[in-house]
Amino acid sequence: MDMTPRFGDCNVVYTGFDKNLRKERKELELEHFFGFTSDKLKPVFKERDFIECKASLTKLDKDIYLRLNIEIAAPNASASYGLIPKGNIMVIDLINGEKIYSYSAATSKGKYNKASKKTVFDAIYLIEKEKELRAYEIDKIGIMWTTGYEEYPVYEVDFLRRQFKCLGN
Repeated sequence: MDMTPRFGDCNVVYTGFDKNLRKERKELELEHFFGFTSDKLKPVFKERDFIECKASLTKLDKDIYLRLNIEIAAPNASASYGLIPKGNIMVIDLINGEKIYSYSAATSKGKYNKASKKTVFDAIYLIEKEKELRAYEIDKIGIMWTTGYEEYPVYEVDFLRRQFKCLGN
């Protein structure tokens, strides 16, 4: 199957030298990555998901990072989920059964947005197994919060493969 992005499929939000980071940076636009609603909450969240995650890849010099913008439809989500400390693990389960481990590059504390009525976590993870993530589709993502580990099914199975193509080699 041809995974080459079609013209217009790659939404680059920044490319060039980042003076603050003192590195070459190429950043892609956030796109829908996964949504999740537990069975208990499905009667309440009929039209949308309780957790919605947008994601994108960013390349800083030779390092690649996965940014997760996680929105939880609850004002008290920080009390329920805690935060994502620097160095916390994320597990990417691939459809071939392989597990890829990645670690958060910075602490992400939830910020409540009164307008959207959602608590937003902006987490960033260093990607070290690019070759494997380019080769296989994603099955699910597991995030270690300070209150525990939670897994989320991913239906955008070729998300990372498309994003890697957009970043270039």
